[in-house]
Parts: sequence; C-alpha cells; structure tokens
Amino acid sequence: IITDDGGTDTSEKTDNGDDMYVFNNKVIATLSSNQPTTLTTGTKEILKFTLTPSGDNNAFLKSVKVKIDETDADTDTPLNVTAVDLYAGSTKIGSGSESGNEWTIDMASGVGNLEFAGDRYDEISSKGETYIVKVTAANVGTDDVITASLDVNADAPGEDDVTWRDYGTNGENGIDVAWINLGEDQGDISTIENSIDNK
Repeated sequence: IITDDGGTDTSEKTDNGDDMYVFNNKVIATLSSNQPTTLTTGTKEILKFTLTPSGDNNAFLKSVKVKIDETDADTDTPLNVTAVDLYAGSTKIGSGSESGNEWTIDMASGVGNLEFAGDRYDEISSKGETYIVKVTAANVGTDDVITASLDVNADAPGEDDVTWRDYGTNGENGIDVAWINLGEDQGDISTIENSIDNK
C-alpha cells in the first residue's frame, strides 16, 4: 500500500477495487548444484535449492511445500518417509507436516528465525540462501527411490510452493506471497526436483 506524507492511502486500485502493492524485491528460485544422490535408512539430504532476492534488500522465507514421491521396489517391507525437515546450512529451521504426499514446512521457533505478526521467518540474504531438504526414511531396500519436488513460477499468486515475505521497509510492513516470479513469466511453471536412490 502506498501512502503520502500524511499517511493517506494513495494506492492505485485493481479492477476489483483491491490495493496494489509495490514490491521491494522479487525472489528467484533455482536448483542448486551438487545435488545428493544416495538413499539409505535414516536421515538423508534429498534436495538443495537456492532463493535469491533480486533487489538490494533481504526477503524472508515463511514456508515451503515439498512433494515427496516414494518408489518402493520391495513391497514386503514398505518404504516409509517419517519426517521432512528444512535446513539452512547445518541448522534445522523448519519441520514438515504431512498431507498425502505433500509436506508443508513452516519455520520453527528457537533457531534464530524472525517473527512478524506472530509468524516465523528465515531471513533470505540479499546474496541468496541455499536450503537443504532432508528426509528420514525407514525400510529402505535395494532399488528404492525417493523424489522431492516443489513448483514455482505459477501464473497467479497463491499457487507456488514457496511462501516468502517482502522486505517492505524493515520486514514488519512487508506482505507474504506464494508467487516467486510475481507474474513476469506467466504460465512458465518450473519444478525444482531431485531424486535419491539405493541402487
């Protein structure tokens, strides 16, 4: 929302009468290099992705939806993913909750995450931040495969698997958006994906 010096709302409106918002940043999502490849029982890295603000200021990561697909070669002892967590470097910053094959990872408290309006965020450096998705798997057998993926660059807000907060002036007056490209490449949905296996 844009205001004048007196605090009066001077924003332009959409055709529906909604306020327009000028973003301080746009966040770019990319598949990182050196992806993990090996699946064993226990906790393993499965996907690395990088978020980079395009502006001069930082942005903030609120949540990530990760789709987890399991290919079980031995159904006698079913492959089972029991946890999905998100790391920034060696620090676990969020844990996932499962709904079908989709895990929603919200930022955790007590790990240095910031808080705005009661929600937790990880600060994304203006130089970019690489995030690591880890899965905990049980009953891993020969030829089993687990794939992790997330979608970005949808053609409308609210459809991307990454929710981030714009910096605004200090993060406090930014807004949350699940829309990586802010409509600049409409319809060009990208899937960030990696698989690990026990071959």
